[in-house]
Amino acid sequence: MVEENFCKQNHDQYEEELEFKPVWVDIDDAIQKNNLILNSNSEKIPRWTKRETYVLEYIKESEF
Repeated sequence: MVEENFCKQNHDQYEEELEFKPVWVDIDDAIQKNNLILNSNSEKIPRWTKRETYVLEYIKESEF
């Protein structure tokens, strides 16, 4: 189990409103969930989802 020992966060107002918090997630799970969001018919897709998915896929392919 990973110990969640994060420092105090300095959120922007929208991050506070969305209750952002750091958590460890499996990269494949994150990519899959983001793709589900991107392929949905929702009009409320967060603007950063496409960029975040691109970066996650790049990291996975690069085997960091």
